[in-house]
Amino acid sequence: MKQKILLISVIIFSIVSITYTGTKGTTAASFLKISVGARNIAMGETGATSEDVNSIYWNPSGLASINNIETSLMHAVWLETINYEHLACGIPTKYGNLGFGINYLYMGEMDKYDNTGSKQEEKMTANDFALTVFYSRKILLKGKLPFLNLGVNLKYLMSKLDTDTTSSVATDIGLQTQLIRPKLRLGLVFQNIGTEMKFIKEGYPLPLNIKLGLGHTFLIKGNTLDLLLDVNIPNDNNVRINGGIEYGIDCGKKIKVFPRLGYGSYVEGMEDIYGITGGIGFTFRDYTIDYAFVPYGKLGNTHRISLIFKFR
Repeated sequence: MKQKILLISVIIFSIVSITYTGTKGTTAASFLKISVGARNIAMGETGATSEDVNSIYWNPSGLASINNIETSLMHAVWLETINYEHLACGIPTKYGNLGFGINYLYMGEMDKYDNTGSKQEEKMTANDFALTVFYSRKILLKGKLPFLNLGVNLKYLMSKLDTDTTSSVATDIGLQTQLIRPKLRLGLVFQNIGTEMKFIKEGYPLPLNIKLGLGHTFLIKGNTLDLLLDVNIPNDNNVRINGGIEYGIDCGKKIKVFPRLGYGSYVEGMEDIYGITGGIGFTFRDYTIDYAFVPYGKLGNTHRISLIFKFR
């Protein structure tokens, strides 16, 4: 009975949220749409079924699956002079898993103009900051769904443009489960539900997104093949479908190599973005380094490097 009530609640929440996203418009805090975790990025920016510490960005319910303290660091060389930094830590406890994340986007100095279009002598800068805390928990079930992961984030956001500063609070709410036959991982998350960000007198909503995902792992001669698929329903653009593949090669001596490839559907107004992503990962014992390459057509290419450490 409890499972049916929970399922009905999720469906109602989904319908309400999809209705809200029916009208496209300008949103604030666009840095929230910059993905974290080079593994997920290389796989077409998929992550609804993610189960490591970077789930703090993709789906907080995935953090219920970590069994050891995990820390993640990422540096992204973004477009032009823009850089993006990410730090996250997840801590399992007997009452559920806890943790935090910090995201910081910054850029070089830019020319400044007044309201008449005249260039000013002084320069201007801009940056964005997010502090996230999370809680997630695994609930054991019976029947065709063996478990249900639940997770929630609480985020404090701050953006600065020249001398103007604005802030907001937001939350992500997610869940994950798994079908026994076929053995598919399922994920659903509602991202960036929060208050408007206002510069001067004009306020803009956050980039709300509904993400649904599927994941399946095959075992091929002792190696793993992961297939992921995400559907994104944002409030500021069209529906996007992203997919990715990862092949895990066991090299022995606790060393694994993970070539990855992915694809994300075009975004309206950004048709020059090719959508293809790629990368590679290396794992040695409890240490992982991942690299992702994402081309943005005429805008240039972006590179992400991330590290994950597990403490047993």
